[in-house]
Amino acid sequence: MKKLLVPILFVCLAILSSCQEDAVTPITYSNKISDIYYEYERHDSVSSDNGQTWVESFFVHDKKTLREHWTWDGDKISSIDNYSELYDDKSFIFSYNNDLVSEIYAPDVDERMIFTYNHNQISKIDFYYEGELGMAWDLVYSNNKIVQINSTYWRSNDKAATEDDLPYITITWNGDNISMIEFTDSETRLERTFMYDKKHNPYHGSNSLMALTLVKGDFAKLSANNVIKYKERYFDLIWVTKESGIYSYLYKNSYPSKLMDIEEKELFTEPEFLSKIYSKRSYYFNYLEN
Repeated sequence: MKKLLVPILFVCLAILSSCQEDAVTPITYSNKISDIYYEYERHDSVSSDNGQTWVESFFVHDKKTLREHWTWDGDKISSIDNYSELYDDKSFIFSYNNDLVSEIYAPDVDERMIFTYNHNQISKIDFYYEGELGMAWDLVYSNNKIVQINSTYWRSNDKAATEDDLPYITITWNGDNISMIEFTDSETRLERTFMYDKKHNPYHGSNSLMALTLVKGDFAKLSANNVIKYKERYFDLIWVTKESGIYSYLYKNSYPSKLMDIEEKELFTEPEFLSKIYSKRSYYFNYLEN
């Protein structure tokens, strides 16, 4: 009987070993974005003060397409290729000095952003357009968080704005998330407030991500978590605008895999006219494999 058990035992061990060799190692993903896809739809209408719709402008639906491709060098972004045809959506090339972003270049529009540091914190960004200095931001910190951005504009390398006319941005924090942003100049004011989820924000956590967020002007992405709701009020000499947005997410490993941005905007151009805009943007995130 023992003679039979020994070969059976060897056969079982061989089968078990073969199964272990053939087992597929599960794929794990990092927090580094590799690709972003985009889908969009929008509907506009204009009403008189009695609620009668007299114009229905248009309806647009753009199918899901590749929007951005990110290339990394370790923990640093090397470049972002942007495939959108919108002017504000640009490709970026990153340069570094001692692992800190020294320059971001947008070749599509010949725009160059130069970074200055104070104790490894970004203290200033100079914006060059086609080789000429056009704007500068000076960043003010409190408790290692940006609380104000002061702007200076140039025209033909001369300061274009007087000291009283310079726009500035005020940022209010609640813990590691931005609760309110105010944009102010001599004639306009914009206030935007935010609510957040409890998940990780893929744009947060490194010098290159912070530099990218700043040059794109999407300041809420400086927060540790993801925006789920915002409200905005904008005032100038003629226009009064109220805007709100709701973001919903699907997640993978505590990071967004899909973001749906639903926005409803009301715009009063005159007391008797009301424009309503409904839009839905969907973003799909892919991440690098570990």
